[in-house]
Formats: sequence, structure tokens, C-alpha cells
Amino acid sequence: MNRFEKVQKNVEEIIKKSPLEFDLIHSRKVLYWLLKLKPDSDEILKIAAIAHDIERGITGITEITHLKSYGDIKNFKKQHAKRSANFTIGLLEKYNYSKREILRLKKLIENHEEGGDEETNILTDADSIAYFDYIIMLTLVIKKVVRKEQGKKLNLCLREHLMKQRK
Repeated sequence: MNRFEKVQKNVEEIIKKSPLEFDLIHSRKVLYWLLKLKPDSDEILKIAAIAHDIERGITGITEITHLKSYGDIKNFKKQHAKRSANFTIGLLEKYNYSKREILRLKKLIENHEEGGDEETNILTDADSIAYFDYIIMLTLVIKKVVRKEQGKKLNLCLREHLMKQRK
């Protein structure tokens, strides 16, 4: 297992603990979309993609549970990004990444919500696309389940109607 794979495994183990069930899927989708947008992404950019929301797996802090204590969504997201960057820095130090790589990762994750330069904008775009990719998929699954249930109810009503007609 190479260094990136070790970091990815650690990140995924942490993200699995997030109170938001979709965080692990989201993390993987961000990496997927990052590689679609920038196929030659290096390790640091890929780590930023998978770890940008890592803090939820450590702190359990989400917009749902803690937004009021931060005043507004912009401040909340800024603090979330800083916490995620700091936790990820610890992982990079554990695997002996250089100071320069660590500083670059810190900048990427701290700015993943708003972008700023070309590289951070790509991460922001991958994050946004991954979010909507998941939401659209989930919506389609829900619609399919609802339609199936509606179909069952309709069939039941039709059967009841036919039974009454036969009497």
C-alpha cells in the first residue's frame, strides 16, 4: 500500500464515524469528480478531496446540530474547513509529508468552500458536483421507491374496486 492509499484508508475510517451517513460516499465522489476535472491531480489535491470534511467524523459537528452556535452558515463553514484542515495535517505529519505539502493541503482544505485560486476552485467544483451528484441519485431512488409504493396502493385500490364490482 502506498502512502496515499494509507492516508485514504485512515481518512475513510474516520469519515465512517460522521453523523451524516452520506459523508463517506461524498468523500469518494469528490475524488471521482476531481479526477474527471483534473486527471493529473497529485497526491495533495487528492487527499484534500477525500479529507475536506474529515472533522465531522471526529467532532460530530454538523450544520444540523451546531449552526446556531456559529451565528451564520458562512462562519460555520469557515470553522468547519479550518478544523478539517488541522485534522488532516496530523495525518500528513504521521506519513512524513513535507512542510510545503502540508501548507498546500492546509490552504486547499481551508478554502474548499469558497475557492480562490485555480487549484482550490477545482476542489470546490468537485465538492459541489459530488454533492449534487449524490442528491440527484438519492432523489431518483426515493422517487422510484415512492412510485413503487404508489403502484402497490393503486393495484390494491383497483383490486378492491374489482372485488366490489363482482359482488
